[in-house]
Amino acid sequence: MSGEITLASLGFRVNWVYEALIETELWDGGGLHIRPVGVYSTDLDKICVSMYRNRCYRNLLNNPEASIYLPEDSIDLCITERDEAENKCRARIDVLLEHIGPEHNGCDKLTFQISNINKFRDREINKPINRAQCLFLEYLIDESRRTLSPGYAERTGHYRRVIDKVAPESVYSKHITAGDESCGVMHEVEVVAPSRLHFGLIDLNGSLGRVDGSAGVSISSPFTDIVVKRTDKSGVSIKGGAGYDRKRASGFAKKLSSALHIEEGVDIHLKSILPPHVGLGSTTSMGMCIGAGINALFSCGVDNGGVARILGRGGTSGVGVAGFDAGGFIVDGGHDFRRKGGCFLPSDYSDIEPPQVVSRCCLPPNWFFVCALPKHPRMCAEREMDFFREKCPIDYGETNLLSRIILLKLIPSAMEGDIKTFGEAITQMQDIGFKRYEVERLGNGIHELMDYMTRKSWGAGVSSFGPLVFGIVDTYMDALILKEKTARVAEDIGIEVEKIFISNTDNEGAKILRRHQDNK
Repeated sequence: MSGEITLASLGFRVNWVYEALIETELWDGGGLHIRPVGVYSTDLDKICVSMYRNRCYRNLLNNPEASIYLPEDSIDLCITERDEAENKCRARIDVLLEHIGPEHNGCDKLTFQISNINKFRDREINKPINRAQCLFLEYLIDESRRTLSPGYAERTGHYRRVIDKVAPESVYSKHITAGDESCGVMHEVEVVAPSRLHFGLIDLNGSLGRVDGSAGVSISSPFTDIVVKRTDKSGVSIKGGAGYDRKRASGFAKKLSSALHIEEGVDIHLKSILPPHVGLGSTTSMGMCIGAGINALFSCGVDNGGVARILGRGGTSGVGVAGFDAGGFIVDGGHDFRRKGGCFLPSDYSDIEPPQVVSRCCLPPNWFFVCALPKHPRMCAEREMDFFREKCPIDYGETNLLSRIILLKLIPSAMEGDIKTFGEAITQMQDIGFKRYEVERLGNGIHELMDYMTRKSWGAGVSSFGPLVFGIVDTYMDALILKEKTARVAEDIGIEVEKIFISNTDNEGAKILRRHQDNK
């Protein structure tokens, strides 16, 4: 290291973790990417940055230059007292300091070149323990600030939920699942959940004894954001949203309260909700948010599948429920046709439990969905039921072809990160089986819009019954260009578009934030 400033002079000690921000350049498109991390020193000549595989990590693999910012009030905490295994983290980045200098805004800036990156081996990329280690490090930072940060309890709830899920028997889980006695009584839960794009139903023929099955993906925007609070008043009160939204929310809350024998009153605030019947999964997203909020608020101990069963969600497609649970790209295996009474039913009329997920993976964060929402009559529940009766059963040959496309093109390309084949599969699905009928009902104008998006992207389609149309690209710049040009094309062909937006995959699922009242 050059200069007289050393790690020791900055207050670093061996095997202590410090709160920091890491800043890397976006090597594939310019700009910066900044992420909170924990840094720690194994000796006083170098520091280590512990992170799960993410964009910062990938940027460093391609361009080994970055900066670390240490906030003026950075808190340190000894990691060896908590867990000696932290020093064996697979996702470690060792850095040799080239320059250390003061920075504005009360930060010290450390600029460095990477000396060694312990790369993930292919089969270790998604091992749960990697993510648990990263979250545990963030948890340690938060815990050290618990007296300074009023939001500590809600963030700890997120750490606890994810770590318990991905590494339930690990040392991290044992540390973080300590009791909440000091936090006081939980009085409010906020649940934020992704929306979803529904690529299609797989088998509405039924000759194999199973029906439904579906494929789709959770997307980060738009999202549902709902707050559930305890109240001294009896019953359920709803605020936010339109009258139709409040009616749906009230029905979900009353159904949950009855099934879980909750006698206390609840206030529900619909902070952000999805537009209904456009292809984003609004009903399931709202119901799951309210159900998970009530379940967490009153510590009922019901899992997300149980919430879905109570609310009657997932009776046809399982993408919405599975996406709420874990996000990502999802394919489910459908239902036993006999248990559905030998009938082809949309979710609003099917009371069977959610189907089993047969494939789930994360899509790359640089895959972007450009979504256009035209103004068009929406498919409400009653019309949807009539549509199923009219079009089903689907031809056996079409069902077979669709199954091959999903099994041999869509799923492998998602797992391999092959956007070209993935897009081809999506485009092919639009002309086969039940999806063909869903697309046909939208009319020629929307067909022209989708055809344009197909030509200018890796693939395009309609989500569920639509009218939402989406195209897939693999850079944000391409997404911006497609968004702008799609708006022009829609205007040229006389299609009024309510909104055009860009989103990438949500690979995590819903976030549940718990808030407590302090014990007096």
